[in-house]
Amino acid sequence: MINLDDPVLQEIREIRHQISQNNQHDPQKLIKYYLELQQQYKEKKHKLNSQ
Repeated sequence: MINLDDPVLQEIREIRHQISQNNQHDPQKLIKYYLELQQQYKEKKHKLNSQ
């Protein structure tokens, strides 16, 4: 059973809120942020797999 007051979940919520705040709580900016982040991870993964 998931405890909604779990400290790990609280930390995730805080981080998500910070990310949203950094993007002025604008859904379009958030989408752009997450797509850019996704691209960065794809590039890192590709580099690691190439080694």
